[in-house]
Amino acid sequence: MVVGKRVSAALCGLMVVAMLGGCASLGGDALLDSLTVYSAPLKRNLVLRDGRFRDAAAGVHARLLQVREGDLGGDRGRDAAAVLEVTSPTAGVYYQLVAAVTVEGKRRASSIYLGNRLAVESLEIDKGEVRLRLKRARPGDATCCPSLALTERYRWRGDRLQEVAATLFATRWELFELWGQ
Repeated sequence: MVVGKRVSAALCGLMVVAMLGGCASLGGDALLDSLTVYSAPLKRNLVLRDGRFRDAAAGVHARLLQVREGDLGGDRGRDAAAVLEVTSPTAGVYYQLVAAVTVEGKRRASSIYLGNRLAVESLEIDKGEVRLRLKRARPGDATCCPSLALTERYRWRGDRLQEVAATLFATRWELFELWGQ
């Protein structure tokens, strides 16, 4: 029967898309698939499985966004970074930068609290540095719509991820007021 074959083919196609969609962002053996991350706002560890965390009883959900692989440890090893979006009834929606580095065959992980009221535009790893382009909320911005465009940089130092201090010349400046106007 032609209709039955079309339905079967469509269902098989949907199953393949669903399977690939689940793997596309993280990959089958990605460094961040299974990871424990400390959440300072919740004062607890979140154990990620396949890049996600869920505690239905507490109403806490987390998922990895913008997963990227590259060299962070300076040893040409297999490292990764991502943004973790966490939703909680007590803390709302907030974000953390998460990194995993393989050093001497052992995986080490670190995270930095980024905050809430932000919009992540891109994350990349280049020359041992994580570059995060995002928008943060300015005073007066609506809750939904942060508007201050920034590029933040992070490096793996010692055994953890640390923010790279911005210099005056490497900072994007935006004039808000000049002589009262």
